[in-house]
Amino acid sequence: MSLAVQTDYFGLADSALVLVSSTENRSAQNVEALDQRGDIISRDVFGESFAPSCEYKLAADLSKAISLGTVTTVGTEKVVLNKLSIKTSAGAEPQISASGESIQDAGTATSTVALGTVAVSVRHKCQIPNSAFTLSGTGCALNECSIDFEATISKATKAGEVLAHDVHGGKATVTATIIQSGATKPTITAGTDWDITSPLTESDPDSNVASWSVTLTKSFAGTDPV
Repeated sequence: MSLAVQTDYFGLADSALVLVSSTENRSAQNVEALDQRGDIISRDVFGESFAPSCEYKLAADLSKAISLGTVTTVGTEKVVLNKLSIKTSAGAEPQISASGESIQDAGTATSTVALGTVAVSVRHKCQIPNSAFTLSGTGCALNECSIDFEATISKATKAGEVLAHDVHGGKATVTATIIQSGATKPTITAGTDWDITSPLTESDPDSNVASWSVTLTKSFAGTDPV
C-alpha cells in the first residue's frame, strides 16, 4: 500500500511549511425540469468547479510573504487563494490551513491583497499573530488565539462557466481566549491598524477559572495588476 500524494493547490509549501493534506471539494450546478405532477423529466448538469483546501504543519519557524488573490496552475486548471487561517493554543502545535476557488482556465492574477510577512513560531504555544494586540493583567494568560485572512472572489459567469474574476475586501480577523487566574482582569490594547470589533467578554463557568474572549479586525487594501 502506498500513501496518498497531496496536492499543494496554492504553492505555499516550503521547508518550514509542510503540506500534510489536501481536498478538491468539486461541485457542479444542476437544473431540473418538472412535469405537471412535479416529477423530474430532464436534468442538465453544468458549470463544474472546485474549492480546494490544504492543511499544513510547521517544521521550523515560518516567515513568509503571502498575498491573497495569487493564482496557481494545477494541471490544466487555475486556482485563486482567498483564505489563510492560523490557529494556536496552549500546549498544541500551530494549525495552518489555506483555501480558494477555481477560476477560468486562462485566468491570471487580477487584484491581489498583500498580507505582508506572515510569521508563526514552530513552538507549541499560544501566540499573538501580526502584532494584533498586547495583553496585560496579573495572572492573565492567553490560551487560544487564531487569525483568519480572507478576501472575496467575484466572478463573471455564463452558463456556469467563469469568464473573468477579481479579488477585493481583504481583511484579517483575530479571535483570542484569555484565562484569568488572579484578581486582575485582562486588558487588551489593539495594535497599529487593528480595531477591537468585539470587546472583551467574560465567562464564568462553574468550577473553573474566569475566561475572556475578544475579536480584532484589520483591513487590507487590494492592488490592481500592473
